[in-house]
Amino acid sequence: MATSPVSPTTINRLKVKAQKAAANSEGEDEIQVEQRIYLSWIQRQLENEAACLQLPFTIIVLLSFSMLALLHLKQDVVFSVEQAIERDIMENANFAFEVNFGNKALVDVHSFADFWSWVRLGFIPLIIQPTWVTSERYVEDQLNFFGSNVGPNEQWTFGAYGSSSRAIPVTGDYLHYNRIIGGLRFQQQVTAMSDDFCKFPSSTQAEVDV
Repeated sequence: MATSPVSPTTINRLKVKAQKAAANSEGEDEIQVEQRIYLSWIQRQLENEAACLQLPFTIIVLLSFSMLALLHLKQDVVFSVEQAIERDIMENANFAFEVNFGNKALVDVHSFADFWSWVRLGFIPLIIQPTWVTSERYVEDQLNFFGSNVGPNEQWTFGAYGSSSRAIPVTGDYLHYNRIIGGLRFQQQVTAMSDDFCKFPSSTQAEVDV
C-alpha cells in the first residue's frame, strides 16, 4: 500500500506542538507565584536599595551637624567653666575663720546666721576681688624675712600685651576667664507646706498615726 509523503510544514507544526507539550509538562512541576506577591517583593527590594543609597548622605549630614555643634557651642569649654565655678564656690567660699583658715564651707551652712556669715566672709570676697590676692601672712613674712614693710600692690600690670595691657584684677573679673555683668542675684525656691508631700512607707503609717 503506497503512502503520501509528509510535507515540511506539517513536520514543523508537529515539532512546535511537541515543544509546547514538553514545556507544559515541565511547568507543571514548578512552583507557581502570584503576580502581586512577586511585584510586592520587587517593590521592597527597590525600597531597600534606595535606603542603602541614602545611608552615606545621612552619615555625612550627621557628622557635619556634630562637628558644627561642637565647634559653635563649645560644650566642652562651657562644661569646664561651669565645673570650675561650682568647685571654686564649694571649696573656697569659707567662713568661721580662725586667723587665716576658714573652718566651714557651703555644706556647713545650717542656719540663717551661718548663711549670712558664709555670704559676708566667704562668697562675696571670693567672687568680688578688687585687689590682687596674696598668700597668707604675706606682710608679716616680708617684714620678718626681708626687713621690708612695703605692702603688696593692689593691682599689677603685665607688659606681655604692650600698650593694650590693663591693670589686673579687672573689675568684675572672676577666675581670670569670666566677667560678672549686672551684679549678683540670690534666688530662693519655696515650696508649699503640706502633709501631702510627706510620703511614708505603708509599714510605718500606723506608727506615725500613733
